[in-house]
Amino acid sequence: VEKAGWPAGSVIGLPDAEREAQHSGFWAYKPWLHHFERQLSQGDAGRVPPDWVVFVETSTAVDPQQLQQLLAQYDEKEPQYIGRAIKDEVSSILHHYSTETVYPLAHAGFALSWALVQRLARHLEQHPLGQSQQIEPVWELAKWIAGTGVELSNRSDALCSAPRAGCATWVSHWPRASRPLLAEDVVIAVKTVGHFHWSRIPILHEAWGAGSSVEVLYLSNKAFSGVAT
Repeated sequence: VEKAGWPAGSVIGLPDAEREAQHSGFWAYKPWLHHFERQLSQGDAGRVPPDWVVFVETSTAVDPQQLQQLLAQYDEKEPQYIGRAIKDEVSSILHHYSTETVYPLAHAGFALSWALVQRLARHLEQHPLGQSQQIEPVWELAKWIAGTGVELSNRSDALCSAPRAGCATWVSHWPRASRPLLAEDVVIAVKTVGHFHWSRIPILHEAWGAGSSVEVLYLSNKAFSGVAT
């Protein structure tokens, strides 16, 4: 931030934003985007809206000059969504068994123009989240944006998985390293909803949950008398 000459408030940590707003759902992006857009559009934050909102991870390295040059190639007054595009080759429950959605590699960072943030905020006001599941936030966000008619612009040439010349961002390190695990190091969380309690939980619990050497937690939006959830 200092190297780029950006204001100190240019970087916002979502955990800090959650504490300030007393909101526990900013990890899913959607609530924070709406909250932030309302703050700035109404002047509550004491500053003008930015041209771009760039999301990075703690494992993301940034070259501010290259990033500015990348974003300057796009019209921020139009809905723009920029990232290092990836797509599932096989289906998984994590992405609702869909292999169609193109989403960004979060560790390389991705960017939304302010025009897109405004569009998403209005869309969320018209279509509230309700109790819809938010399993993997980067993928869920990409699917949502695609549903509003904006496709991800693939800039794998500038948003890199490893450092090289010309990168605006790159993955400085992968946050998880393989190491031996003991049973007490692991907790398996089974996420479900009330509609599936009787048809799924008892079968799963009997098949492997009850005898698992690893702690198994059943997480649901409703209590279930058959198994502690």
